[in-house]
Amino acid sequence: MERQELKRRAFELRERGFSYKQISQELGQDFPKSTLSHWFRGLEMPKVYKDAVRHNNLIHLQFSRAKAMEAKSLVREKYLSGVHDNYKYLPLLLQNEDTALLVLATLHWAEGGKQRSHLQFANSDVSMLKLYIKLLEICFKIDRSKIRLTVQCRYDQDTVVLMDYWSKEIGVPLSQFYRPFIDQRTEGKPTQKQDYKGVCRMDYGSADIETRLAEIAKIIGL
Repeated sequence: MERQELKRRAFELRERGFSYKQISQELGQDFPKSTLSHWFRGLEMPKVYKDAVRHNNLIHLQFSRAKAMEAKSLVREKYLSGVHDNYKYLPLLLQNEDTALLVLATLHWAEGGKQRSHLQFANSDVSMLKLYIKLLEICFKIDRSKIRLTVQCRYDQDTVVLMDYWSKEIGVPLSQFYRPFIDQRTEGKPTQKQDYKGVCRMDYGSADIETRLAEIAKIIGL
């Protein structure tokens, strides 16, 4: 097929909304993109083509973003795996009571309540509360049956579901829970984070342990 005929056919296809790749395939020619771009310079494309290009660009953008997020996630996973491998020995250090006591006092200093009559610790992270209780068991051999828990939550949350969650995660029966505290200020303000489980507060009746931890915290801070 002569070049002029190829060009004429290419124009016809382009006016019908064919892409550069489709034109090359239709005519059985491997046209350089620069050649086609030169031929079609100033050519007004039909609206259906513009809409199709816009749609394809949007799909390509979404696909590219998804691939980028996937790649970023894999890099993050690899990084966290390396961090975990480097420090996986740390839990073994808690078998030493002095080390456990140091961690416990620091936790209590940062997040514990300042009630001299008893221990108090509250957090929205179940792992943090479990660690606090575990350290109390290591350092002071506490009686778990004396632990009391209180769920503090937003107005639109289901307290029965939340209490059941904290009970199972921490391993404390519902009989050791106080009545939930619902923040009335949040009425009419829907909870945005669907995985938010509220805050769980632990109370344990031991002024002696509280005093010791408070004093150790002071020593650490010197």
